[in-house]
Amino acid sequence: MENTNIAVVTGANKGIGYAIVEQLLLHPTKYSVFLTSRDTQRGEEAMANLLKKYPEFKNRLHYHQLDVSSSKSIDNFVQWLEDNQKTVSLLVNNAGIFYQREIRPNNGNFEFVDFLPPEDTKRIIQTNVRGLIELTEKLLPYLADDGKIINISSLAGELWWQGEAVQNWLSDSRLTRQGFFDLLDTFEQAAYKQQHPALGYFGSIYFTSKAFVNAYTRFILPRLLKKNQTGFAVHPGWIQTDLGGKEAPGKIDDSYVSTLAIVNLSLEDSLKLSGRYFDEFGKLKDF
Repeated sequence: MENTNIAVVTGANKGIGYAIVEQLLLHPTKYSVFLTSRDTQRGEEAMANLLKKYPEFKNRLHYHQLDVSSSKSIDNFVQWLEDNQKTVSLLVNNAGIFYQREIRPNNGNFEFVDFLPPEDTKRIIQTNVRGLIELTEKLLPYLADDGKIINISSLAGELWWQGEAVQNWLSDSRLTRQGFFDLLDTFEQAAYKQQHPALGYFGSIYFTSKAFVNAYTRFILPRLLKKNQTGFAVHPGWIQTDLGGKEAPGKIDDSYVSTLAIVNLSLEDSLKLSGRYFDEFGKLKDF
């Protein structure tokens, strides 16, 4: 495998991640794509299915176990990059968790239904926010000089879901990395006690986790990147997957539009738009 144009996609054994892997294989850039997943068996089965469909990509599709909620798993993957002297051109942070019992659709909108127990709350925050950040920051030394990071977010993370105080905290350009984690710690501790709405957060842990992803992408990540490296948050659409549910209006072929729009940006445009949030059509949007 050549050490050029390596793309890594997390949570890619099914759904949106799987679709993104397929599109990157078909992309004219000819990425060498790492399909990663928490469960090795499911990941290898996903890889086998893709190779059955596209046998011509057998030298460009690779598998590596990667559980973003596990520091040990992240370290193992990063060590593999180190040992094999690999440089990553594109990181797509797709892995995420959502419990549908939190909310329900209501006239094209969502309403909060039920609080989660502490163990489920912890799992969402660890996977969707802390793990995403840990993987991103540990991978930065192996990111190409013009590498891109795409964080799969959601319309659920848009700030209008949150109370005014939280909107102010999470849209403050002066937000520091330590301040970010202080806010996350406070939210998490309140959420364990189901007291986070009193602090101005929407009831859904998933919704707030994506608001933190957007804030990290906008204010923290750009300060960690080199001159020509860029990072983005994208909403893939509300898609009919195991996570999105059967009520979702979007099909899987809609799910990679926003990601590919970022992949296809020129370096000049990438630098202008780095740190921003994009909707399901690949259009710039305020979060």
